[in-house]
Amino acid sequence: MANQQDLIDALVALTAQMAVKNGAMGGKPDYRRAAKDIPMFSGTPAENVDDWIADIERAALVEGWNENVKRRVAISKLGGVAKNWQDLTGNALANWVDWLARFEATFRPQLTLVEWGVKVEGRRQLPGESGAQYALEKAKLCKLCPHPLAEPEVVFYLIRGIQLVEQRSALMSNPPATIAGFIDTIQRLEQLGGPATDFTGNTITTSATEKELLAKILSQLPGHYGYTAPPNWRPRYSTGFVPSPPWRAPSGVVRSSTPWNNGPRAPAGAVRNGVYSTTRGCYNCDQVGHIARDCPMPPKQNCYRCGQPGHLSRDCNLTLHPENGPAGPTVSCRQ
Repeated sequence: MANQQDLIDALVALTAQMAVKNGAMGGKPDYRRAAKDIPMFSGTPAENVDDWIADIERAALVEGWNENVKRRVAISKLGGVAKNWQDLTGNALANWVDWLARFEATFRPQLTLVEWGVKVEGRRQLPGESGAQYALEKAKLCKLCPHPLAEPEVVFYLIRGIQLVEQRSALMSNPPATIAGFIDTIQRLEQLGGPATDFTGNTITTSATEKELLAKILSQLPGHYGYTAPPNWRPRYSTGFVPSPPWRAPSGVVRSSTPWNNGPRAPAGAVRNGVYSTTRGCYNCDQVGHIARDCPMPPKQNCYRCGQPGHLSRDCNLTLHPENGPAGPTVSCRQ
């Protein structure tokens, strides 16, 4: 009997030791083990605060951490400038939500609207990159906009960077309302294959049957997804311009009449008869299959601020005048 009791006592002691080792004594979760996989954050410009927070949130979801544990884990992974911030500011923020909001506001890059516009327009779908991968990466970049974007506005920028002209035209004709809807639509379009024109201007030859099938399916997409874009679905900014090439001219600048823009123009993203047309020519790259506003190649026209070739208005060094707003030039750039 004594030997049996000794065995029970030994098992109880061993269980207690294992509980202490695993951090489970008293029902407290062992966050230190899972936290080892979370990288340190020092607050340098090269670090991405959103990616770091996402690592914490993923670990919290798997391990069942509450908000107090998430805050403790985050603090334990701070170093450098971020650790100094914790000593001066973070210690006073006992609530995880408040701590996180202040932390993100401090270490998330603060871009101007123009800087952000250059970044977001420069992020296009890479060769071999799936539509879903591209959308998830660019959606993170859209979060850096100085003016918070609604989902339809994020979708607008996602569509602009799609590599294939046919897919871009189909999405422009009937844009999804959400990022999830965009991913679902682009995956369906990717399953179709069909003709492809990449950003270098190379055209992949397809059979007449494939073209006919693609045109038929694209013509049915608006009714299939059942979403009609509102008339003001394009991004709106308090600054009065949209950073999308060719960038919208300020109200004080009148664009001169040229042979290619005389007369009324079709709405942005319009598709002839609801389908992609193989006869539409682009004056910008001399390729058939799209028009200039959908062209992925750099625009040929001169800067509409100073009238000089070699750069666009977003890169123009012309002196700005405060009375004309953020994008107002001091002189008339178009005679």
